[in-house]
Order: sequence, then C-alpha cells, then structure tokens
Amino acid sequence: MAGEDRSTFIGGSDIADLIGQPPWGCKRKIYYEKRGIPADFPFTGNRHTRRGQKLEAIAVAEYTEVTSRKTQKMGFRANATKPWRAVHVDRVIWDVANGPFAAHGRGVLEVKCPGREQFYRIRMAGLPLTYEMQLQWGMANVGLKWGSINIFHADSWTMIVEDKERDDEFCDLLLAEADELWEKVSKDKADDSLASIPEKLNPHDPRCKTCPWRTVCQKIGATPEELHEQEKVEGDAIERDETLAESVQEYHDLGEIASEAKKLYEEARNQLFAKLNGRKCVDTGTGKPLVYVRTVKMPARTQNAFQYDRIYIRFPKEE
Repeated sequence: MAGEDRSTFIGGSDIADLIGQPPWGCKRKIYYEKRGIPADFPFTGNRHTRRGQKLEAIAVAEYTEVTSRKTQKMGFRANATKPWRAVHVDRVIWDVANGPFAAHGRGVLEVKCPGREQFYRIRMAGLPLTYEMQLQWGMANVGLKWGSINIFHADSWTMIVEDKERDDEFCDLLLAEADELWEKVSKDKADDSLASIPEKLNPHDPRCKTCPWRTVCQKIGATPEELHEQEKVEGDAIERDETLAESVQEYHDLGEIASEAKKLYEEARNQLFAKLNGRKCVDTGTGKPLVYVRTVKMPARTQNAFQYDRIYIRFPKEE
C-alpha cells in the first residue's frame, strides 16, 4: 500500500495487531499508529518486505502455472461508507471449471514470500494464523466467499498452497473489532487524549524489542550518547561510521537465523525419529538417501557413561 497513509485505515497487515495475536501482534501498537502518535523508530521496510515486493509477481506466475487458475490485479480497496475498512488484495482469482470453488466465482489470493527459516517452519508446523486472518480480512472487505494463500520460497522454488472458505462468523468479528477500535481512536483524536489506549505488554515481551513505539510506550531504547554511557566505552566520543550499518545488521540477523535454524533442526530431527518409529535403516526411494539410526555410546567423564540414538543420512553413488 505504497503512498497510503496507514493512520487513515485498518488493512490486512494490521489484523494481528487488531487481535493482539502473538508472536508480533499488539493492540497498543495499532492504537499508536491509528491515533497518529509519531513512532520513535519509524518502520520504512527491510529486506523481508523488499523480498516480498520483488517476488510477488513471480510467485503469482508460478501459482497460475501450477494451479491453472486465472488471476487478476485488484489493488487497494476501501469501504465506501466505512473507509477505515481497507485492504490491498494481491490478486483476485477464478478456480478451474471443475475445481471445488468454481461455483463461488471470484476469490482472493494472498501471496507470501518468506525467507528460508520461516518457510521451513511453515512446512513443518503449518499455516500461521496471521496469514489466514489476513486472507479472511480480504474476503470480508471485498465480499468474496473463498480465498487461497500462496506461500512461495524462491531459493528452493517450492510453493505451499492452501485454499480457504470464508468464515462468516470470524469475518464479522474482525469487522466489529476494527469498527470498535476506530470509534475509540476517533473519539480520542477529537478529545486530544489517550483515554482508550490499550494496556501495555510486559516490557520483556519480545514484541516490544522491535516495536516502532518502544520508547514512548515502554521507555525502551536509548540515544547513542546514552548507550555510550551505559557501556562505559573508553574514549571521549563515539566514532560515527555509517558504512558499518549493513554489516552490523547482517551480523545481528545471522545470529537470529542461527538460533532459529537450530530450533528447526531439532524439530525436524524429532519428527523424523517419530516417523522412523523404531526402524534402524530405511531406503527412502530410488536415487534417494538411506536413513540409518545408530546408538552412540559416550564414555564416562564424571560418573556414568551414557548413550543416545543418532540419525545418519547416506546418499547413494550416482550410476
């Protein structure tokens, strides 16, 4: 929704905040934005949002080819009588003639292009609730009865597609929540007050660490001078070198990726153990890897030796 003033409407990307849905949603955050309170750290996009914008057309083309469904751009839509209800529809779609939704006519397509870690987590744990909420919000605002979510991972050229029917009860709930929030925000604007502001999260909640309003809300964040004093860095001044910003951000992001990758690896290992169900060697198919489970014995270092099962994967030689 480039060029649109986000303080003037509630869109699909606001729904997690509207409901306060973890891991990122916060009702106080959406209040600050719609109330027009200036952010301490304005969000103007990052590599994740840029990736999604660049890959959307490619993801749609792949979706069209794989599903044989027709797609068409719709763009930004706001309700004529309640203009705060708005949505950016990635595409409208039509099912194939013999498809399960052909009789419903047009549907809504929601496109997501997550990074590797998020994509693998979705593949293992299933569709995030926030994705389905955005899809339902889209259907609620344009009056369509079905929708589809296309989760596209460019690196592996893999796509996850999930179709959903409109949940009228949930859509009505979302619209009611949006109307209630807008009524409160409008009244507080008129009264120049914060009377209806939602309660704060615990300041240690991870949602607060990256919130654009983390200083005005939780007093989180500090100026370079304050950080300099807190860290007790030797020297009279902080040296400024903006050329390091990208490298520092990459270092920080890779640290988070490494932590997330470890969790994903452990989850994948546990799932594989469960599927092996006690089998010690499994051939996964012609030209595919063989999986072995071997018991590893560890020597005693303090009191007792111990042993554990370890998975080994071996790829056959090419003929």
